[in-house]
Amino acid sequence: MDYYPGAFLWGLSASGWSVIGFPILMAIGFVSTMPFNCLADRGKPRLALIIGAGCYALFFGLELRHSTPSARASWALGQELPATTTILALKQHDTFNDGFFVHAKLSMSRADMEQIASGDEWIRSITSDRFASLFPDDRFPQLTSFLDDEYVNQLAFRTDTAQLFYAPDEDLLYVTRHSRSSEP
Repeated sequence: MDYYPGAFLWGLSASGWSVIGFPILMAIGFVSTMPFNCLADRGKPRLALIIGAGCYALFFGLELRHSTPSARASWALGQELPATTTILALKQHDTFNDGFFVHAKLSMSRADMEQIASGDEWIRSITSDRFASLFPDDRFPQLTSFLDDEYVNQLAFRTDTAQLFYAPDEDLLYVTRHSRSSEP
């Protein structure tokens, strides 16, 4: 996923791995329609069509609810997005062996950021190097900088699986979270 405001189809995109995944999806689709085909073969094609469409709509709705950019950004933060937050960019990538990452750039007030960082799991940090590689067009303080005042207005927090970086001059919050499970 590579989302930004105005992105086509919410930034949903597929990699070259979809070539491998397509035959697998065909097999899954074939097996998942077997109960409805059996029902249709027994002389109840309309009932099979209605039940199949209902199941499809239910599963599609559940998946869509968890796949929106706001749902992924909320997962990365570990809580719901404040109402005044705007998602400026959201990226998700899968490393296959090490799980997946969600990275977000959010427009957020300092009060909202402090409320998020007030949780017990967040500890103060000075790291911003991860975000500099993710968002190369934005300016971040360099860890090797000899100018201490470069960090004066910057706020950063981390947990075992996530990092936050807040730039109060622009009211921007950068967040990244790593997971080995299949969430979000």
